[in-house]
Amino acid sequence: MASTKRVQGNYDIYADKVRINGDLVVVGNTSSTSSTNNVIINTILTLNGDEQGAGVTSLYSGLNIDRGLLPNADWLFSEVDTYWSGKINGAYINVRAAMPVDLDDVVTKRFLALSGDAIAAAGPTRAVQFKTDDGLLGGSDEFSFYGNNTVKINNVFVDSSGTISTTNGLDLTIDSAGTLYLKDVLKMQFQNSIPTNVASTIQLLANVPGAGGTGLYVVNSIRADELVSKRKATWLGLVFS
Repeated sequence: MASTKRVQGNYDIYADKVRINGDLVVVGNTSSTSSTNNVIINTILTLNGDEQGAGVTSLYSGLNIDRGLLPNADWLFSEVDTYWSGKINGAYINVRAAMPVDLDDVVTKRFLALSGDAIAAAGPTRAVQFKTDDGLLGGSDEFSFYGNNTVKINNVFVDSSGTISTTNGLDLTIDSAGTLYLKDVLKMQFQNSIPTNVASTIQLLANVPGAGGTGLYVVNSIRADELVSKRKATWLGLVFS
């Protein structure tokens, strides 16, 4: 049998435990609890209950977090565009998540940076893409990769066979067998001293021209000497013939 009891002013109950066997309906504008720990057995909490319209007629529903002296934080569902958002004072805040698994998971900046997903390339054609100091992507033709597995560093090419060549008329080439081809002038800077022999090698170097008249010196396992010019050789042939 239903009954109604009316009480004037406040109505306080003091007990070690109060158990209500049945549904509890609180009618009023405010319901509050001052307990330190609340244990809720329900696995799903329903907000915006007793909604009569199609969707959230107040447009937003969610959780409000009291931050004391700071503005409150909200975790809200928007009926306007059907999305969840975190806000403080109406401004969006970061929603942080761990590494995503499904395609629709929240994606972090770190995950995007490490995922290798295709994005618009920067720089000129064939330029290698790199991350700049400001976190943006840049590209440089100083280091380029070509479809035939050829890499270009500044003006030097290295192809898939290991051959090294220059972009300036291919005047310098080192093939995969280690053979050096020079198709331009070789300039050798004067050395301060004649180097000592290195076993199983012959060294060529430039220095101030001496008796040989060339300034091109050779160092082998026997001696260090200057190569003789054609004019010097002709003169020596006439003298000692």
